[in-house]
Amino acid sequence: MTKIPLQDVVPPEGRSIRNVTVKRGTRRTSAAKAAAPAQKREPEEVYEEEEVVEKKAIPAKSKRRSSRVRRGLPRWTFVVSGAFSILFLIFAVSLLFSGARITVEAKKVPAVLEGTFVAYKDPGSGELAYQIMTLTKESSKTIGATGSEKIERRASGKIVIFNTFSDTSQKLITNTRFSSPDGLIYRIDRSIFVPGQKTKNGEVIPGSIEVTVYADFPGDEYNIDMVDFAIPGLKNDPREGKIFARSKTAMAGGFSGTVPTASESDLNQARTILQTELREQLLEETVAQKPEQFVIYPDSYFFTFDQLPLVEDSSDSVIVNEKATLHAVMFDTKDLSRYIASQSVADFDGNTVIIDNINTLEVAFLDKDAAVPAEDTSVSFTMAGTPHIRWTYDGDKLREDLAGQPKLDVEKILALHPGIDSAEIVIRPFWKKFFPERITRIKVRDAE
Repeated sequence: MTKIPLQDVVPPEGRSIRNVTVKRGTRRTSAAKAAAPAQKREPEEVYEEEEVVEKKAIPAKSKRRSSRVRRGLPRWTFVVSGAFSILFLIFAVSLLFSGARITVEAKKVPAVLEGTFVAYKDPGSGELAYQIMTLTKESSKTIGATGSEKIERRASGKIVIFNTFSDTSQKLITNTRFSSPDGLIYRIDRSIFVPGQKTKNGEVIPGSIEVTVYADFPGDEYNIDMVDFAIPGLKNDPREGKIFARSKTAMAGGFSGTVPTASESDLNQARTILQTELREQLLEETVAQKPEQFVIYPDSYFFTFDQLPLVEDSSDSVIVNEKATLHAVMFDTKDLSRYIASQSVADFDGNTVIIDNINTLEVAFLDKDAAVPAEDTSVSFTMAGTPHIRWTYDGDKLREDLAGQPKLDVEKILALHPGIDSAEIVIRPFWKKFFPERITRIKVRDAE
């Protein structure tokens, strides 16, 4: 009997194997057996049609429906998942850029200042200190000679007198002699007091004073280099060798002889021009050389001018030489600010302050014509103005104190910094309640 083949194509009427109800594993009817009695039939194999049927193309709509069915996930789950991903990204970025910013408003007090004050080279507790800047410069000018004259001039120079005898001042009278190793005598032209020695950190520091001495006689033989001087008047005295002097400058200017000269009016005019030029040059140098932390007021400058010997330029001209020395009284801005605060602020706490407009205060020195800044140990002056006093604070210390601390403790931490009046705190991200552990993530700035 011919074996009935399985159909691999769809019949024209549109029926497919999927439309056919397959009776699996059933026996054929007895009528079928009767139709073919003479032929021995092989047992028929039964197939699972689903495994061999042709895979038909499914329309697009059916595909999409099938896809949704296979996934089995509603659309809102993807929306929620995306939202969580975005939130996680925002959280991660916020942690990456986390930190704190503190905007500090320093404590400020307006004040009014007017009075007379004294500053000292070697101040005691609560006293104001000052320092001296000294600059020298020489210049010359050639003018026509009108004649000649005999000149006798004594050499002069500066020395420093030391007191290693006692801790009390020692008086030296006018014309006290100072002898060079070669026996040349120089004298002071006024009485002085040499300060007593002091002990600092176990070290004895001699008292000292700088003065000008003049040769006993005119002549260029008194023009000598820097040397040590003895005081002949202290011979066989307990102070001998314990009060002595050393050159600060060479001895110069000594002369005896005939030199060409010019008229008095020409000399005075030349010296006036030289002094004006020297004054301007020294003021420019002072501005350039002044340490940044110091202040020098317009009335703090003291000028001295020395007429150096005329020099013969030719038979009909001479060279006028002038030397200018500038002494400038300088105040350390921190020391002066604290001193002014102590004088103008009631119940001043003694902490470090700075005066923002310190250069605008009006300062005038008293007895300026009689002052010798290089030798004086104190200066008196008036000061007036409205200083803007501002307390300072240590930004690095503030960062260290805040690192890792809870935001709720800010007030207690700021109380440890008396220079701070208030502060604005911003911590990122906003939900963090503690300052960063790393101080590099804490930024401190002044309020504008």
